[in-house]
Amino acid sequence: MVYSHMEEGEGKDPNIVSGFLSAFSNFAKELGEGEIKSINMHRHMILMGIEGKLCFTTWFDQDDDELQGKLILEHIIEAFLAMYPNLNPKIPVELTAFENFNEILEEMNHIKNVYEVIESTSKILIIPEIQKMYEEKFGINISPAKIWLALNFLIKSDAIRTVKENNQIRYRKKGELLKGLSLKFKKKVA
Repeated sequence: MVYSHMEEGEGKDPNIVSGFLSAFSNFAKELGEGEIKSINMHRHMILMGIEGKLCFTTWFDQDDDELQGKLILEHIIEAFLAMYPNLNPKIPVELTAFENFNEILEEMNHIKNVYEVIESTSKILIIPEIQKMYEEKFGINISPAKIWLALNFLIKSDAIRTVKENNQIRYRKKGELLKGLSLKFKKKVA
């Protein structure tokens, strides 16, 4: 069983993508469970993780950060397993059963985009500024509430920091950029 979600306007044939992911899934069975592996192919980085008998695969542009992609895939896997705890991969399921999962994927995309906005500047930003930059960069309207939710996810993932300044809460990158190093998602160590 292969479930595929593509962003609007990607212009790809979902049947070809689904077939590719199915073959990829068979290859993935040779890998260890609980790990996320990456493979670079042309302009894309393919990330794959195995949980039980389920294979999760996603891809990003090759210039996207691998750690960020792995964190996103980890959260997608966690959300999928939470939403479909009794899924048996050996029993056929109509793909329409997973339509609600698109909301999770859309929210993860918003979080990724909010992170890109914050990462694109050295300024300390307030929500209205983030909203304006987001809408200009991605051409999509987003509510302040969605930005706030994304910011809280990013804070809990230890990707950004809050700064209290002049009775306002502002948001900034986790640290300063030094000698060309860029900051990306980092997993919190317990």
